[in-house]
Amino acid sequence: MDSEIDILLFINCTQQILGRQQSWDHLNVTQILDLLPTKILEDINLKITLGNCMGLGERPFSPPWWGQLAWFMVFAIMLLLAVLGNTLVIWIVL
Repeated sequence: MDSEIDILLFINCTQQILGRQQSWDHLNVTQILDLLPTKILEDINLKITLGNCMGLGERPFSPPWWGQLAWFMVFAIMLLLAVLGNTLVIWIVL
């Protein structure tokens, strides 16, 4: 039932955004999915509008590049220490 509602919402949003042209009214979901990427490439605002209409919301928070780099370094050091520690334990046990 939920997927049926999603399909109806998708069709309604697509028709609302692209206009109620006769060429879109008779298409099924698969045909719309085939034609939609070409329309989105023509006008990038369609992608944003379709996402807002479908209720997808805004993109989640993404930290700045330096913040991502800092967390990457923290986890890389943790991984390196874990590998070295496990290697040391295996060497001692053997």
